[in-house]
Amino acid sequence: MQPVGDNWIEWFKQTVHTPYDFTAKLNPPAELGERTQERVWGVPEGERNDSQFESLSVGDYILFYRRKVFFAVAEVSEKLRSHDAGEWIWENRASWNVFFLTNYRLLNLPRNKMWEYLDYKQNFDMRGFRRVPEDRLKGIWDDGYDTFIDLFDDYATQTPELPNLEANQRGIGSDWENGSLVTREINQLDVTPTTEIDELIQTVITNGADSPSTYWVNQGDEDEIKGVRGRPNLAYVSASVDNVWHHDLSQLETGDILFHYYDGALIGLSRVLQSALILKLNGQDRYVVPVDLCRVEDPISKAELTEAIVDETLSLEQLPLFLAPKQGYLIEIDSSAASELLQRLVQGYSRDTLTKYLDPLRVEIDLPDKLYFDDAREIKHDIEASLNSGKHVILTGPPGTGKSKIAKSIAEQSSELEQVDGYRFVTATSDMTTYDTIGGYVPNRSAEGDELEFRARQFLSCFRDDGVKNDWLIIDEINRADIDKAFGQLFSVLSGDSVELPYDDDGAVQIEWVDSNTQDNRLAAAESSPNIYPVTPSWRLLATMNTQDKASLYEMSFAFMRRFNFIHIGLPELSENSEIRASLLKPGSGAGYADGWINDYDGAGSVNTALETGHADIAVLWATINEKRPIGPSIVKDIAEYVAAHNGDFEAALTRATVSLVFPQLEGLRPDEQVALLRDLNTESAVDTKADRVTPALDFETLYAKADDFFGIEVTSADE
Repeated sequence: MQPVGDNWIEWFKQTVHTPYDFTAKLNPPAELGERTQERVWGVPEGERNDSQFESLSVGDYILFYRRKVFFAVAEVSEKLRSHDAGEWIWENRASWNVFFLTNYRLLNLPRNKMWEYLDYKQNFDMRGFRRVPEDRLKGIWDDGYDTFIDLFDDYATQTPELPNLEANQRGIGSDWENGSLVTREINQLDVTPTTEIDELIQTVITNGADSPSTYWVNQGDEDEIKGVRGRPNLAYVSASVDNVWHHDLSQLETGDILFHYYDGALIGLSRVLQSALILKLNGQDRYVVPVDLCRVEDPISKAELTEAIVDETLSLEQLPLFLAPKQGYLIEIDSSAASELLQRLVQGYSRDTLTKYLDPLRVEIDLPDKLYFDDAREIKHDIEASLNSGKHVILTGPPGTGKSKIAKSIAEQSSELEQVDGYRFVTATSDMTTYDTIGGYVPNRSAEGDELEFRARQFLSCFRDDGVKNDWLIIDEINRADIDKAFGQLFSVLSGDSVELPYDDDGAVQIEWVDSNTQDNRLAAAESSPNIYPVTPSWRLLATMNTQDKASLYEMSFAFMRRFNFIHIGLPELSENSEIRASLLKPGSGAGYADGWINDYDGAGSVNTALETGHADIAVLWATINEKRPIGPSIVKDIAEYVAAHNGDFEAALTRATVSLVFPQLEGLRPDEQVALLRDLNTESAVDTKADRVTPALDFETLYAKADDFFGIEVTSADE
């Protein structure tokens, strides 16, 4: 999917809608080869765009999007990368991701319908070149379409003009070729447009004592808003020098903010770059004021504006009458009314996004079917109570008890709630720092020189991508990280406080705690500003901690631990009434692990056969090991699957599985403990599924020899 903004729609007309004439210019780059006329498009460089382009293949479809409509589609016929090609075709070296197109056709596919097909929320904010994940296409097939062509056929249009454009617009360079006085004059000014739309919105909403004046301007001349070549944000407002009150642009001062209303919609905001010039145009004096125009992605229609202000709590006295926008060219707006208007417009979007995350959680979870716990009911209640009381959770226990599976299952089930969008999973490491969790400066690949830009990482990416969101975070093996080094700034956030980070990205980067008590203007700013990452009461951090490694890894401070509820995921009781509970591993026993493991296995051999034959042997092996070194059922499951896939007899298979899967878990035991454990394996034990006592079917000679190789210990039988 490729959005086409106002700055690029003319290029789209010249290189896609109309096949580009490669013979019309001299000295094409060698990479372009011999070409005559072809449709071609390019995507600017950048980490995300470059990655998306690399996944692009010949035969893929490109859907072009503009003003809430997917208006065209074409098929990729070839692709290449070349800065020289971007410069030669579009006068933009950054557009080096070049692809050629065939089978071009116009569409009228509404965005809201496409979002239904792709299962995106209706407020999903698409920015930049984006590949649609395969699993998002299910809605198209479910709606009865067998191919993309079938979909395109249904939404094809024969309209020859592009949406929202005149049929015979002038080319992108015509103003300069004709020597336009206005554009030539403002292009020579020593002004640099650098403002972002979110910055302007936040300035108006904040409405401080030193806030600039705000004005509404009703424009009908496209030349005023289309920008100057190479400086698309450099626009202007213009009116006659006369005695008409709403033509008096001399009242505008540098820094004032304008609301731009054009073609029946609010198209953006601007900041005045300098006071009015007076130019002689067609024999008449005219005011010309250069502005830094920042467009909203989707123009806000008259109906949307009316809906925002028609409310008994908002006075209309100081606002333009949107139902009669021709009342004047320039109208001053009371700053408090302008702030209120933008809050309503922004919150109209926030109401479906940020505000919903403020609702309290009511989580009900089920433990994964393929795991078994003697205390499953208590674990379930502990998890639900922790999450619903606002706590973050750390699952503790020995290796292999299913902690990671439970954490993922909790996050997946919680993602079905309205307040939770999904989750992110990361494994902690000893060298993890706040650069990995929070983010930091990286080179800006789309800029020249040594410019750096801020890049958000795992933690911040939970709260903002193309818009605000609420993804939970799972940190596996959290105690493998140096907590202070990796999570320093998170301490305050986990307690519901806001933090300003030591980074700047066209404004200070902030982690902002917002809840139902947060003022409306702060909610609006948190939703609209790309530098604010809003953390809400419905966000949770889930972590796992291996208690077996606890002594050898980083310690957690009490300050960090008190921000979590710790829930222990332990082992089942492996013995009962002096008998080992082999029934936990016996297929068809009705309680235990066997049936879940059997259904989960799709490898070579049969886990069912392996457990029917050797469930008692494996149970005795597990219980004996657990006396010295607790291991979870996941490792025992691995043993059963190894035995199922092994080509040899059961004894050889179980011996090899023990060496491969159990011996690594015995590292750290004292040599005398290792010797005692291996001797204990060669003894009989009572089990609850057999009348006779059981000694595990192991080749002890091989086992003892491998123990010497692994641990450097000599094991002899108890008799010796």
